[in-house]
Amino acid sequence: MFDALTGACRREGYHGCAFINTAAESSAAGPVHVRTVEHKTVVRAWVTELARQAGAADPELLARQLTLLLDGGLAAGVLDGDPVIADAAQRSARTLVDDALR
Repeated sequence: MFDALTGACRREGYHGCAFINTAAESSAAGPVHVRTVEHKTVVRAWVTELARQAGAADPELLARQLTLLLDGGLAAGVLDGDPVIADAAQRSARTLVDDALR
């Protein structure tokens, strides 16, 4: 996930996550926002399952933490325009994973 984030943030013309950007511009009850929430739910479920398979003490919490870092990295990569953001998110994720697997 975070390798993909790093690649995205370094891409010329990077404008962030299309889901997040579109949801920010749409009404909370509208179909675009609903679809974005569905997408984010599917991603979090996938990460939860990966955390469960890895033996995380609390897979749901770890998934929530990692997806928050991912979304924050997607947004900060655009706002700051600095690809180092993705590296910082990846290092933070490693700390969370290491802690969750102890």
